[in-house]
Amino acid sequence: AAFFYMAWRVAVFLFMIPNATSRSLFAEGSHFEDQLGVNAQRSHYFTFFLLVPGVVLVIALGKWILLMFGASYSANALTLLQILAVSSMPLAITRIYFSIIQVQKRINELIALRGFIAVVTLLGAYLAVKATGDILGVGYAWLAAQILVSIYVILAMKMRGIKGLT
Repeated sequence: AAFFYMAWRVAVFLFMIPNATSRSLFAEGSHFEDQLGVNAQRSHYFTFFLLVPGVVLVIALGKWILLMFGASYSANALTLLQILAVSSMPLAITRIYFSIIQVQKRINELIALRGFIAVVTLLGAYLAVKATGDILGVGYAWLAAQILVSIYVILAMKMRGIKGLT
């Protein structure tokens, strides 16, 4: 649990980027809904402008980041940290979409998507950890949930003609 916790705590610094950007988009969208598509597109650009270098740094320097907490953390949580770092990319797509649908007052869709993430993550983590006994299963389940929802988001945005990813 301690290894997971440290990997998660470091990854949260990456997760803060799309979370902050999506909150800003929600605030702007609530006041200027006619500009939602343009602002969503800017949010994606800004988020990935910050996130990509952050992910690269965490993947490249994760060993040394975790080493600050002890050699055992570096040895046992590095791969999990790298998986979580990668998951911040689809998470960014998802979080920005969550702000869009909040502005559009499509709360049922938001609840369904968040519920789906929770179920896939918890069930996937349970099955993976039970099968392997390794905390990596939690990371893979989280990553899978984020990828699945981001695929839905990309398709939903294209079908509804919402700008933001192009």
